[in-house]
Amino acid sequence: MASPVKQTRMSATERRELVLAAASRAFARDGYHGTSTDAVAREAGVSQPYVVRMFGSKSRLFADVFDRAMRRIMDAFEPCFDDVATDPENDESWLPMGIAYTELLEDRDLLLVMMHGFTSGANPEIGALARDWMSRLYTQIRTRTGCSPERARTFIANGMLLNTLLAMQVPEHAGQDPALEELARVRVRQHPGRRGLRELIRDLRFPLLILLIGQAAGHDGSVRKGRRRGPSR
Repeated sequence: MASPVKQTRMSATERRELVLAAASRAFARDGYHGTSTDAVAREAGVSQPYVVRMFGSKSRLFADVFDRAMRRIMDAFEPCFDDVATDPENDESWLPMGIAYTELLEDRDLLLVMMHGFTSGANPEIGALARDWMSRLYTQIRTRTGCSPERARTFIANGMLLNTLLAMQVPEHAGQDPALEELARVRVRQHPGRRGLRELIRDLRFPLLILLIGQAAGHDGSVRKGRRRGPSR
């Protein structure tokens, strides 16, 4: 007779991470106002009182989810700063940061949680947290790379443009609006084949990378000779 399988109990840290991951999915899908602690509990497979006991309130839970998302972004940038700092006025130095950010964009829940946090400024707790994280992100880029304020602003601005395009599900509606395709194609005008928006956003390694960092150079957006090229189509 086979012996029963022994189940391993999760630690408190693991249970907390389980709920945070479920809350990230729920908040990303339905936003702060459209998500209840009961919905988070169902997503996590736990009871609603358990969620409240662990986090105290919905706003505190969302604050922890938002904090978790922003820390992932900061941690992703951290290994890239030394490369940028070698020559912050050179476009090529920003490639590692562009790659790091476009990899993060593959996690749609991360993106949407960040967007919901930035648009919840009317909530005193969340608004204060969002402003603090944006300040810390800008300060981190400026101080660790030694770049100019304009470069830091442009890098963040282009990142927010990507966030907005993806949050609007522009890739899922490729071919429906030439203006949006043109907007997403900015800074990749010489990319071979001038591929459609769906492919541009799916191929994160090159086109969106150029979109992210191209304007930081302060040039006309052309891909200069010697820069990394995407595959021919």
